[in-house]
Amino acid sequence: MPRSHSSRPGFTLIELLVVIAIIAVLIALLLPAVQAAREAARRSQCVNNLKQMGLAANNYQSTYGTYPLRNATNTLGNSSGAVAAINWGNWSGQAMMLPFMEQTPIYNAANFQVNPGTGSGWGVFYLMNTTAREAKIAAFFCPSDGQMLTTGAGIRLNNYHGSMGTTTQPWHTGGVTGIFAHTLAYDVAAVTDGTSNTIMWGEALLGNNNPRVSKRTSVGNTNNSSSVYFLDPLVSNGGAMVLNPSVVTGLGACMGKWNNAATTTTDTSSNRGQWWAVGSPGYTYFNTVIPPNSTKYPFSSCRVDTNSGSDYAGFLNASSNHSGGANFAFCDGSVHFLKDSIADRTYWCLGTKAGGEVLSSDSY
Repeated sequence: MPRSHSSRPGFTLIELLVVIAIIAVLIALLLPAVQAAREAARRSQCVNNLKQMGLAANNYQSTYGTYPLRNATNTLGNSSGAVAAINWGNWSGQAMMLPFMEQTPIYNAANFQVNPGTGSGWGVFYLMNTTAREAKIAAFFCPSDGQMLTTGAGIRLNNYHGSMGTTTQPWHTGGVTGIFAHTLAYDVAAVTDGTSNTIMWGEALLGNNNPRVSKRTSVGNTNNSSSVYFLDPLVSNGGAMVLNPSVVTGLGACMGKWNNAATTTTDTSSNRGQWWAVGSPGYTYFNTVIPPNSTKYPFSSCRVDTNSGSDYAGFLNASSNHSGGANFAFCDGSVHFLKDSIADRTYWCLGTKAGGEVLSSDSY
């Protein structure tokens, strides 16, 4: 007798396509959730880093009676061999806090009698600090940044910056409206607005001018420094705080450079966050003039003299890859997420340590 063929279970082509389509839909639905979970973890790590820095600064203050200097003075000679003390490019507050951040081996490897910079005008002395200066410290990196440039000429080692407040004068020796001044250290008693109402540390994305990217790219050479360098650029207009008109003019010049950056040859360096060891605005310090992740002023920083680069810029903006805002550590050691939509006045008030402003707890 002829034998009939038994039917075998299986998928038809249409059924297979349907299954693939269902799997694709599930992946599309799950992927944002997975990415959100990963970003939540990265943001949590960023908060922990800033928390650690806030506590380290307060432990430093408890030990030495002041918050760490923005520029720790060096006393060894320059390239001519003469004994000298300089007031730029010295060790940062981050470097001073290393023993309070479980980084004592790196602290011990640093020679604080020698400039930690890259040798401009200082012969070979700086080479003594190559190992310490170029150490990669996880607590100084925000994992959400996504740009870890830790080797070569484009090295970038620091996402966290100390607050100079609303001060736009990076060279001012008489103090700043924020916590970290050029050659002056503040004690907690100087924070008369309250430690829970004053920003100490904020985050900023690592610099990059190639490619030109919003929040990473710096502009400079505006050549109008006399009109924007102020201890406090805020003025009263009918009882309301506003930016000094000359500062607004300076910001307009910055935007002119930003808009022409694709064709200009003068804005070639965005060294934001290059060193954690060097106490320089742009490397390790920022100001609270422009709110975080600004779309009105989308540059990372703007140097308002005849130089480019972010170090010693007049405008140094906070920024992050976190959705909707950036993290900030306050003087009491707490960490807050400030939204991109924060009101200018509120941000200015949080940046100043002794402005006498009254802020509602629900204003940020």
